[in-house]
Amino acid sequence: MILILISKEDFVSCINEIKAAIDYQNDLNKLFSKHNVDGYLFQPDCTDTTVKLLELIMEDTDGWISYFC
Repeated sequence: MILILISKEDFVSCINEIKAAIDYQNDLNKLFSKHNVDGYLFQPDCTDTTVKLLELIMEDTDGWISYFC
């Protein structure tokens, strides 16, 4: 018997929020580049912690979640 610790909808929601955070950072840095601002900004967003938690919950020993993100 397989024990489900998180629903598919919750998992997809977490992945979509990670994607939104990464997209925001990328878009912000593109804006800086467009206006010749020197450097990049990476704001903390807990992406690494969220991915690690999802891997633990989903028992992802092969790292597919990290690879996808």
